[in-house]
Amino acid sequence: MELDWATLRDAVKNPGDGGYWNDALEIHESRVSEETLKTSHRPAARILTGLARSQAYENGVVPRETIDELVDTYCLHLTDRVADAEQERGKEYIRETYTNLVTDQLYENPSPTADSYYCSKDALQTRLQAELDTAQTVAERADTITDFDAWKQTTEETDAADDELHKKWRRDLVRWVEDIVRAKHAGRTYVTELRSREYTIDHADGETTAFDALHDWLHEARSAVDNLPADVATEIVEQLDNEYSIGIASD
Repeated sequence: MELDWATLRDAVKNPGDGGYWNDALEIHESRVSEETLKTSHRPAARILTGLARSQAYENGVVPRETIDELVDTYCLHLTDRVADAEQERGKEYIRETYTNLVTDQLYENPSPTADSYYCSKDALQTRLQAELDTAQTVAERADTITDFDAWKQTTEETDAADDELHKKWRRDLVRWVEDIVRAKHAGRTYVTELRSREYTIDHADGETTAFDALHDWLHEARSAVDNLPADVATEIVEQLDNEYSIGIASD
C-alpha cells in the first residue's frame, strides 16, 4: 500500500522526533508513488535513501546507477521550470541536487573502479577492515612476490617450464599490484575514519592509527614495486586497468 507524503516524512524523522531514521531503514518502492515527494530536501532525500537501500546488493552496496534511476523516477516532477526551453535545465538541477542529497546519506565505496555506495557505516567499516588486512598481506609478500626466484620457491608448480612460471608470476604480480591500489584508494578516501576509529591492526606500535599502519604497509609494498626490473614493471602497468595504472603511479 502506498503511503502519503506526511506519513513518509514523519517516518524518516530522527528517533528523538518520533521517527525511525537510521542506517538500516529501508522503504520498498510499493510504498511510494512516483509523485509523492515534495520539495523538502531532508525528508525527500531520506525517503530516496530508504528506497535505494531496499534495492542494494546482498553486500549492502547500491550502485550509483540505481540512485540515478530513483531520482529520475521520483523527483523530476519537482522542477518548477514551466517554459519548455527551461525544462531540461530544471531536470538537470533536480538530478544534481537530489543525487548529491542521497549520496550524502550513504558511504562512498572505497574502490578505484566502483561507482557505488555502502548503505551503512557498519558495512563500510567491514570493507575498510578488509583493506587493512590486504595492505598488511601485500607488505608481507613484497620481498617474495617481486623476486621471481623467491616467488618460485612458494609455488607448487615446480615442474612447469620457466616460461609458464614467468607468466604465472606476472599474473600474480598484477593481482598483487591491484591489491595495493585498492588499499591505497581506501586510505585516501577515508583518512579521517581510519585515523579516528579503532580497527584491528597488527602493528608493533600500539598507539599507531589504522591510517598510519596502512600507510606504512603500502609504503613498504610500493618500494618493492619500484625495485622491479624495468621491463617487468612496464608489462605489469600495461596489464592494469586505467584506474589501477593511475593509482599505482600516483604518490
